[in-house]
Amino acid sequence: MTNKKPPHVLIVDDDSLILEELAANFHMRGYDVTTASNGLEALIRLRDAPDVTVVLSDDQMMGLDGQSLARTIRRRWPDANAVEVVILSAIMTDTTASRAHHDGAAFCLDKLVPMRRIAEFVQTAHEMAMKRRLGLAGPQPGSTTDPGTRRGCQNRN
Repeated sequence: MTNKKPPHVLIVDDDSLILEELAANFHMRGYDVTTASNGLEALIRLRDAPDVTVVLSDDQMMGLDGQSLARTIRRRWPDANAVEVVILSAIMTDTTASRAHHDGAAFCLDKLVPMRRIAEFVQTAHEMAMKRRLGLAGPQPGSTTDPGTRRGCQNRN
């Protein structure tokens, strides 16, 4: 039996009901979960929890939005402490996805994507972060492919 630590996800959303639902769902899936209600709070939580490998963030929040958060994380946490960002957007457009990838998000998902798919993308992002932490060169931001391969986006299906 191994003592493998579960993945640690930081969930960021300014809607407390969505935040609680996502946190409960990931906790039920065996993840360690930390939450934040805005981008600035997320940066503090991330600083205090170096084992976080994935930030699952709402895109549109007051102050530091999800894409700005992704850009800041990519700049502050280099490969040795790699953190991947998955953005959830209520308004998914090609521009939203393109900007999210440019800002360093691993994935940009429509908020209406089924929870099981969101969990798959978060798991893939966790694996990407772990490879980067181990120096096994991960993909660069900007690619638009599906989990299991590289970076991408997912609409409602």
